[in-house]
This record gives sequence, structure tokens and C-alpha cells, in this order.
Amino acid sequence: ELLGAALLGVENVLCMTGDDVSAGDEPEAKRVFDLDSPQLVALASGLTRGRFLSGRALDEAPKLFVGAVENPTAPPLDHRPHRALTKAIVGARFFQLQATFEVAPLRRFMEGAAANGLLARASVLATICVPGSARGMRWLRDRVPGIVVPEQIVSRVERLPAASQAAACNEMAVELGE
Repeated sequence: ELLGAALLGVENVLCMTGDDVSAGDEPEAKRVFDLDSPQLVALASGLTRGRFLSGRALDEAPKLFVGAVENPTAPPLDHRPHRALTKAIVGARFFQLQATFEVAPLRRFMEGAAANGLLARASVLATICVPGSARGMRWLRDRVPGIVVPEQIVSRVERLPAASQAAACNEMAVELGE
């Protein structure tokens, strides 16, 4: 699939294991775990160096900009920067972090990433999600694996009239970005 995407002109790829199918709307789907995310990153990076997973040479290496994901709010928190570094060592050149609604876990992750050398190897993109209401925050918290929306943040928005909630969500996103 990576080679096919490259033939179609796709250069930027984000490698991730993904959520268990039981979290989706087709829980009876077959689970496939041929490769975990570090292995997929290594495979994609190997292709860019002109080698198949087997080690056989490619006639022409695809031009892929390989990235990975990490979640700064998933326990164990101290392990996350090290896990990301493992992916960078095998070829991830950028990271997209799971959406966060709090500064503290993001700061902790970035401090760990600076300390272990990750930031010297790869770019890190923090993700700030801007739901339109307290209801949207609850939906994210309850339905999207890996997203943590603290109750005090939901309550801050929920206390407002429905017509004011989107603006409050925007304000909170700006605060987090700053």
C-alpha cells in the first residue's frame, strides 16, 4: 500500500497501529496486527532507502516523509517520550500528538522529548481539538479512544448557555495554544 500510494504521488505518511476494531462500529471485524507502529515506521523508512521488508532491493525508492503518532496523556506518561524516540530511531521524522485539552501532560511529554534527544531527531506537532460545545467534549471523551477531556474543562463550558459554548471552546483552544 505504501508503494502504491507513492506511485500515486503521496509522499507524507503517518504510521500508526490504530485503535482496536472493537472500539469502532464494526466490532466483529478481524483484528490484524501484522506490524505495530514502530515496525510500520521501519518498513516505510526502509522503502525510502530502497529496500523491501525482506531486504530485497527496490528498483526505485519512493520519496516518503515518514511520521508517527504519540499520546502524551496515555499512561504510563513517563514512557511516552521514550516510545516516540524508538519510532524516531527507526525512521519517524515527525510526530503528530493525540489531541489534548491540558497543558501539563503536553509539557511533561515535551520536556521528556527534549531530554532524550527526540526533538533533535524529529518534529513534534501538538494537536489542539476545538469542539463546539460541552456535548462535543463529552462525545470525544467517551467515544474516541485515547482522548482525555477532564471534567473541570467540560464543566467550564457546560455552565454557559448553548449559544456561548462554541466561543468558549475557541478561547480554551487559544489558551492551550499559547
